[in-house]
Amino acid sequence: MKELERSQWLRQDQIEELQWKNLELLVEHAYLNVPFYREQFQKLGLHPKDFNHFEDMAKFPILRKGDVRDNFRKMIATNTNTKNLILQSTGGSTGEPMRFYNTRSKVDWNRAALTRGFRWASIEIGEKGVQFVGSVLEAKGARKLAFKMKNLLIRRRYIPARNLSSERMRQMASMLKRLRPTYIWSYTSVLHRFAEFLKEEEINDICPKAIITSSDMLYPHYRELIEKQFKCEAFDNYSSKEFAVSSECEHHNYHIYAENVFVEFVRNGSGVKKGMGNVIVTDLRNFGFPLIRYQVGDVGSVKFGTCPCGRGLPMMEGVEGRISDFIITPAGEFISGTNVTAWFRDLIGISVFQVEQLERDYLVFNFVPNDKFTQEEIDLLVERVKRKYLDDEVEIETRLLKEIKPSLSGKRRPVIQRLCSEV
Repeated sequence: MKELERSQWLRQDQIEELQWKNLELLVEHAYLNVPFYREQFQKLGLHPKDFNHFEDMAKFPILRKGDVRDNFRKMIATNTNTKNLILQSTGGSTGEPMRFYNTRSKVDWNRAALTRGFRWASIEIGEKGVQFVGSVLEAKGARKLAFKMKNLLIRRRYIPARNLSSERMRQMASMLKRLRPTYIWSYTSVLHRFAEFLKEEEINDICPKAIITSSDMLYPHYRELIEKQFKCEAFDNYSSKEFAVSSECEHHNYHIYAENVFVEFVRNGSGVKKGMGNVIVTDLRNFGFPLIRYQVGDVGSVKFGTCPCGRGLPMMEGVEGRISDFIITPAGEFISGTNVTAWFRDLIGISVFQVEQLERDYLVFNFVPNDKFTQEEIDLLVERVKRKYLDDEVEIETRLLKEIKPSLSGKRRPVIQRLCSEV
């Protein structure tokens, strides 16, 4: 933790030097000790000495989830102590879940980076917090005791939020009133739905110092409602099961945890300096199961310049969403989930919506209506969307549903596109 507190204030060129040293060590280690990468080096006729600059990383192929699944055993470093490996898996929001190993050391670096990100939101170690989770991990024996002790030490309470029924959200509100946490940490869509419920029920006395959102998109209208309802700022964190990548500082710029990860933005196989690209991450701390140039499944972009906070850590513009959150027009243009959700922002007769894209020229708008619903409002929406954002050849089917269920983790995705896996 002390190391990361110090390094964030280094100049950008000093951080890049530190990052490159970590990257050099990882590349050489992968060549010498990881069968999968050794085979890749040999197949491409490459050697670690061929990597001298950040740009040289493009010589190495992008790693996709399917590659990890197909080569799982070969990706374990032969010189690692298996007792230090922790088996984990992704949630499977883009398809089949992927298993991978983290090392205990990597988990510690991740935790330190996240703790530093919390401090950017003025949340100090030991302040009382609540985290909404899809489910509480099952543990037995010594692991269960260790889990409880850790949570007592960091003063964080876990509240399952998978089933967001009205009754369940009332219980959650009562718990928060009783616990009076300094901060709330949650999946973004879960917290947004909870904020909607609190507003509807006129429950206005849950006022933490800060909100931490993560794991799905913090759309502008989500942030607006969350901050207004809880009467505090929301700070977004960009992380996945595989990596902790970046957090917003006090000026709401996303700073990349450059000591732990190397992030690229790639489109059509090439790095992009401007505009959106696939988020490609190399984990600089996991030597037991290295993930080098791993495609996360999200789309984002770099941010240039310096931040008023004074940190030398590189910045990104945040994430535009998962690739499956983008609508693809018949002309091949990508419309981000942020822009798609804006289409529905002013609807007064709809409680919940979700857009599904099955073909380039076929969309489904799913709606949960409320007592102010009118068909005229929906017809005008469809006409406006086709005229301003799509075209007449796109068919839009509308469906009225009693509910739109969230995923098993509790997330609710406003856009689901089923056509492609990368931009």
